[in-house]
Amino acid sequence: ASYMWSFGVQRQLPYKVVLDVNYVGRRGVYLQRERNLNQLVAGTIQANPGVNIAALRPYKGYGALRISENTGKSEYNSLQVGLERRYSNGFKLSVAYTYSKSFDNGSDKRNVIWNTYDDGNFWGPSSYDRPHALVLSYIWDLPFFRDQSSLLGNILGGWQISGVTWIQSGTPFSITRTNDIAGVGEGSNGQPVDLVGDVNDNVQRQFSTGTDDNFWFNPKAFANPSAGKFGTSTRNILRNP
Repeated sequence: ASYMWSFGVQRQLPYKVVLDVNYVGRRGVYLQRERNLNQLVAGTIQANPGVNIAALRPYKGYGALRISENTGKSEYNSLQVGLERRYSNGFKLSVAYTYSKSFDNGSDKRNVIWNTYDDGNFWGPSSYDRPHALVLSYIWDLPFFRDQSSLLGNILGGWQISGVTWIQSGTPFSITRTNDIAGVGEGSNGQPVDLVGDVNDNVQRQFSTGTDDNFWFNPKAFANPSAGKFGTSTRNILRNP
């Protein structure tokens, strides 16, 4: 289920320009995601060395048992600004900018939460979240040879330049491991690592030569958690270019 609300203003400006400013919000509840019903409590394997994992699971003798549940939630807030010069004298320009934040604890119905018994650090930016999005669209009828009564006008006239330019922020991603440090058995769909520092410390987001130390994020900000524990980093803590 979802609840949406919005309000906005529109203003006619000089030169046939229209300005739109809107706030749009949305809250989602009972979103579908997945959980491993047969996951061990963190540290179970470390506490029972040599014991067959199948004998330790809640449903003994079975492996991972993934169930779909409607337990997720989401929040979205955005400022949407549009500026449009309506088509006139062979020219049209539209500018649309959105500043938004979207958070959830399950962006897709196939998302499996890391820790079956605690989804606290699964709350984070939505996997499709892009805080900044700018779209420019334009049409320009080229001014030369508009008189197409002649052969030359028919060949060289009537052309236009049009296009769409899209600039947006990168999508977020998580830092996880595939090996079972938490000691919960397979089926956890990755496990978070520990956050031990500032992800932006000594970062140089430049094109790399392959021999320098340019990093998109600080790799020293992350470390393996202690055996038998889930890491402390949250979901989608970093963002792509």
